[in-house]
Amino acid sequence: MRNIFKSLLDLFKRISLFIQFIINIILLTFVYFIGIGIVSLFAKISNKKFLDSNNKCTYWREYRENKSHYKMF
Repeated sequence: MRNIFKSLLDLFKRISLFIQFIINIILLTFVYFIGIGIVSLFAKISNKKFLDSNNKCTYWREYRENKSHYKMF
């Protein structure tokens, strides 16, 4: 009798973990697409660009030599 309840409990735990996994995937996918979609929509409406893409060959900044060693730190 005890083994039957233990096996039923194990079965219910596995089913609950499976349902939890599926619900988490669905909810996180929904939240991701709604969140990114709304931000993207507002960005397109306001012509906002989040990445600075000036089609440069490099993103390194020019080095400006500091003549004063006191301002170095």
